[in-house]
Amino acid sequence: MSSIAEAKNMRQGISVLGTIERKGNIRTVQTKFGKTVDVSHAILVDDSDEIIITLWENDAKTIENHDKILIENGYMNEYDGKLQLTKGKFGRLQLIEKNNRGQIRPYAFGGDLTIDTEELDESLIEYLDKCRRLGGHAYA
Repeated sequence: MSSIAEAKNMRQGISVLGTIERKGNIRTVQTKFGKTVDVSHAILVDDSDEIIITLWENDAKTIENHDKILIENGYMNEYDGKLQLTKGKFGRLQLIEKNNRGQIRPYAFGGDLTIDTEELDESLIEYLDKCRRLGGHAYA
């Protein structure tokens, strides 16, 4: 299994574990083969980095923000100048944990204190996520 940071340097055969953040709206598109399908984009994050992930058909409908997923045998492609991960035709997306709000481990406590994010105000969660994405040290 690779981290997202490692996967960005790969093209195919990618297996990563991460949490869905900022899932976009589902829209209907026509594929290059003429088939009409539902698709959505989201951000997949792990401790190393984040990547845009393309969710197709049933995955677009069932995968939600904060779901922990495993992509096996996925591949990277570039669309509109942005690197994107997808499971593709031969890959697999597995739901590991539904609504994985996670736990926050503040650095100030050496990672020994955990806080169940279900107890936190949504605005605080957004703030902490922004700190993490910007490389801050609010939590591990």
